[in-house]
Amino acid sequence: QLNTTTSPPARELMASGVVESLGWFVIAAGADSNTDYNDIWVLDFGVDLEAMNDNDGTTLPPARAPEWYQLRVQGELPEVRYGGHGGVYPMNGTSFWLGFGFNQKEETGKRLGDTFRIAFTNTSTVGEVYQWESIHEGVGLNQYHPFLPHARCLQSGTMTDEEQLVFHGGCLRGGVGGGPCPAEDAWVLDGNTKEWSELPRCVTPRVFGAMVSIPRRRGMGLLYGGDDRFDNGIVEQVIAGPRYPANEVVLVDANMETWTRKKTLPTSRLVNDTEVFDKLPARRFGHGMASGSSRLDYVDSEGEERFNFTDRIVMFGGVGLYGGQMYNDIWVLTGEPESSADLSGDCPAVWFSYLHLHGILLSVAWGMLFPTGVLVARYYRCGESQAWLLIHVILQLTALALSSVAFVMVFLVSSKPNFPHAIIGIILQIFAIQQPVNGFLRPHKKDDNKTSRNRYCWELWHKSTGYFTVLAGLVNVTLGVFLIIPPLAVWVVWLCAIAVWVVIFAIYETIHLLK
Repeated sequence: QLNTTTSPPARELMASGVVESLGWFVIAAGADSNTDYNDIWVLDFGVDLEAMNDNDGTTLPPARAPEWYQLRVQGELPEVRYGGHGGVYPMNGTSFWLGFGFNQKEETGKRLGDTFRIAFTNTSTVGEVYQWESIHEGVGLNQYHPFLPHARCLQSGTMTDEEQLVFHGGCLRGGVGGGPCPAEDAWVLDGNTKEWSELPRCVTPRVFGAMVSIPRRRGMGLLYGGDDRFDNGIVEQVIAGPRYPANEVVLVDANMETWTRKKTLPTSRLVNDTEVFDKLPARRFGHGMASGSSRLDYVDSEGEERFNFTDRIVMFGGVGLYGGQMYNDIWVLTGEPESSADLSGDCPAVWFSYLHLHGILLSVAWGMLFPTGVLVARYYRCGESQAWLLIHVILQLTALALSSVAFVMVFLVSSKPNFPHAIIGIILQIFAIQQPVNGFLRPHKKDDNKTSRNRYCWELWHKSTGYFTVLAGLVNVTLGVFLIIPPLAVWVVWLCAIAVWVVIFAIYETIHLLK
């Protein structure tokens, strides 16, 4: 344990990284039980870490005792946050990145989707004044953008190159936004163009996983662990779907935009001339991981001096997925990505969550049954027959039942209803419930079949609120489709369905007006 004369305030869920050329361990942001931070600190070891080993393999002592320093920063600061991602590219990277996360202020607490960096040089000192650079401002509170990553926290992320950040998953629910928790989407940010691009979907959704860069391989990262169900204290978010196996690590090649699921093996040892395999790490989340390489010099059979690099990924601690046991064990993963065996099968099967079920029920109710009921009531009245009314009532009550189930369900897995989709949904549910109530209270026409004043007022209210509710319902389901960031095919199908309804009602209304 290092003893320093000063230190940052205690915190958790901060971003961190090592600037090897300066001998700095850098942390930024994070939170304790009462305070969120946006400060940045460095632990200065007082020596170039790459130069700590001289040619004969002995360790050089630090130039001075390690010490913490809070860096002075001018200009606009990132918002306070914790549970985001960031760090430094370990192969001679000199920029510290910080992005996403959330804050816990009661009035303004929210998920964040912006990204910043501080650029160091090989001659930077702790006494200089630095400035955060905005790489991407994110979508802000617009959680409905179809082509940018939505604000979130608790995702897995790492620097896979000096100008390349990758992250996967996380939690979009809470703050003043909604969305899946855990999420399955993954994104790459190019620091040169300052543009995001989405990676193919392959990895099971998860929060609290860990991702590190692969040593000596630019553009590559490794993801391990995480919580792929995320129990919020009431129900698990995921209803069905494959759980990642204990022997899985996932490699991402951000340049090629590919994922590869690799199979890990436990360490083997000989016991009485029999190879015995040790156990694998228990599945976990909230663990810490770091990657690096060590050089091994040797003399070959012909007397030539040679060397090899051994890549290692070190993992410590975490919380067990089964029983919530806290771990303090440490594991080392070695091997070459190219020679490691792939797990059988390609990407895992489709997973299914309560948000998916919520969306399906509302898509059927608001995208099929409610509009059909309006269509029947407006265009299929024939003489004295009341068949249209019976069909209209059956369709609307069925749609209301589905909508009510979805409405109750989402409160089990979602956050406070303080974002547009949720607020609109509550209003629409109230309007949907009052429709059959005022339908039951419908005044009858006069004996001469003329419309009374009460009947006129009732028809005006029932029809106008009915049309408004169905139109607003289609809009709100569209917002929900964008909110849960589904695959592009889902967006296309839903928008095509709306287009079909527009065409159908346009044809029927034209015929109705021509009669």
